[in-house]
Amino acid sequence: MMTKKTVFRLFLMSVMFFWVYPVMAGSILVDKDLFEKIYRRQMILEKKLEKLENADPGKKTSTDLTQEEFDEIADRLDMVETKSILDKVRVSGSLRTRYDNFNFEKIARLDAFGVPNLKDQYDGESTETWSNRLRLDLRSDVTTNIIFHGRLSYFKLWGDHNYDTDAEFDGDVHSASTSVSGDLHVERAYIDYFVPNTPISFTFGRLPGTGGPPTEYKDNTTRKSTWPMLMTSTEADGIIFNLDLDQLFHLKKGMFRITYNKNLQDYLKTMSEKEDRSDDTRSVTAAFEMMVPGVNNSLFWLSYVKVYDLRTVPEKLLPENLKILDKPRNSGDFDVSTAHLQFDNIFNTGIDWFGAYVHNEIVPNKEGTLIGMDFTGDRQTFTPVIELGLFSDSIKGNLGEFREGDAFYTGLRYTIPIQAINYPKIGVEFNRGSKYFMGGILISEGGEITNKLGIYGDAYEAYYIQPINQKHMYLRLGAIYIEHNYYNPNLFFGTQPKSDMTELNIYTLVDVRF
Repeated sequence: MMTKKTVFRLFLMSVMFFWVYPVMAGSILVDKDLFEKIYRRQMILEKKLEKLENADPGKKTSTDLTQEEFDEIADRLDMVETKSILDKVRVSGSLRTRYDNFNFEKIARLDAFGVPNLKDQYDGESTETWSNRLRLDLRSDVTTNIIFHGRLSYFKLWGDHNYDTDAEFDGDVHSASTSVSGDLHVERAYIDYFVPNTPISFTFGRLPGTGGPPTEYKDNTTRKSTWPMLMTSTEADGIIFNLDLDQLFHLKKGMFRITYNKNLQDYLKTMSEKEDRSDDTRSVTAAFEMMVPGVNNSLFWLSYVKVYDLRTVPEKLLPENLKILDKPRNSGDFDVSTAHLQFDNIFNTGIDWFGAYVHNEIVPNKEGTLIGMDFTGDRQTFTPVIELGLFSDSIKGNLGEFREGDAFYTGLRYTIPIQAINYPKIGVEFNRGSKYFMGGILISEGGEITNKLGIYGDAYEAYYIQPINQKHMYLRLGAIYIEHNYYNPNLFFGTQPKSDMTELNIYTLVDVRF
C-alpha cells in the first residue's frame, strides 16, 4: 500500500514539474498571486514532510498529515495523472463550410423498373445547398513502436435531417460523408505496430481508406491516406502487413503491403432464413509504392485487389412498387488493378501533376436477384418480372457475362508565386469512367456531394485556392461539369442505361484547421 510519505513525495515532484518548471522556462504564463499561493502551500507541506522523515516511525506526531491534506494531495495527483494521459493524445482537426449550386439537364425519369426513361426527360437545379464538415484527428504514441490514429467526423446539410443514403455495407459509400445527423462518426481508428528491429509493421482497425492521393492538392495539405482515390474511397475494417523496402533495400519511401478486408459480414447466418443469407464480401490487396528514383516529392503506385462475393442488390435502391422475391448468396467477384503517378513542384516551377489509371474485370454470378412488381396496388401481391445481376439482367439475357471496365484521372495544380497574397493556387482535373467501370463503389471525398469519380462518362473540374492564413485557413472556388454517357440508379446492377444527362456544380468553401 502506498504510504502518505510516498504519496506526498510524488505530489511534490509533480508540482515542481507541472507548475514550477514551465513558469521558470517561460513556456506558460501563471497569475503571480496564484503562483505565490501555490508556492507558500508547497513550502508548508515540505516542512511537514521533513518533520515526518525525522520523526520516530513508532510515534504519531502533531505534524502528521490531516485527512483533509491527504485528500488534497490525492486530488492534485489525480489532476496530474489525467494531464499526463491527455498529453499522450494529440488532437487536431478542421471545420469546413461549403456552398453548392447544382444545374442538371436531360434528367431521365425512372420507369417502373427503376431504369431511366430517355423519352421522358426534364431539367432541374438546386440553387443553394449549404453544408458543414467537421473532422477531429487523433494520434497517440502509445510506445515508440505502437501508434494510434483516429478520426471522428460528421457531414451535415444545413436544415436537412432526411438526406438519404444507400449505405448498407462497408465499401458501398463513405458514410461519414452522407450521414447528416450531426453525430460524430468514426471515420478511421487504427493501430500501427512496428515490429522492433525489423522492416515489418502491421496496421489494423478501421483503415485510412478515404482522402488518398491526389486529394491533398485540392485540400491544400499533405498526403493524409494510403490508397489513391481512384482505387478506393471507402471506409473499411481490416489488417495490413507492411514491409519497409526503404529499410530493407534502400528503396526511397518504398513500401509493400498486403491487406485483408471484410466489407460485408453476415453474422446472422445460423439465425436467418436460408433465402435471406449472404456470403461474406472479402477483399485481398497487394500494393507497392515508392518515390521515383532521383525525383523528390514524387509517388509511384501499383496495386491489385481481388474482391470475393460482392453483395446483391440492396432493396432500398428499388422503387417503391418493386420487391426482392429471391436472391443468390452473392452477385459475383471482381478485381481491380491500379497505377498512380504523382510529382510535386516539378523542377521548382510550382507545378504539381498526377495521373491514375484503373482496370477492373468482373465475373458476375449467372443467377441474379429476382425482382417482383406490385400490379394490384395493395402491396401484398408481387409478380416476378426481372432478375438483376452485375451489369446484366434477365430481360437482356446477359446474366453472368464477363465485363471489363476502366477509368483514368489526371490533373495539375500551379502555385502562383506571389507572397503578398499567400501563394494562391489554381488547378484543373479530368476523369473518365467507361461503361463497366466499378465506379459505384467510389465516392467523392467527404463533404463533396457531387460524385465525379464514380461516373460512367467524363468529368471536368477547375478550382482556385486562396490561403487566408497560410497554415490554418483557406478559401476554394470551383466548378465541376459532368457528361454522363451512362447512368445507373442501381449502382452496378442491371443493364447500363445510356444517358445524355449533364451536370454543373459551382461551389465555394472555407476550411479552417486547428
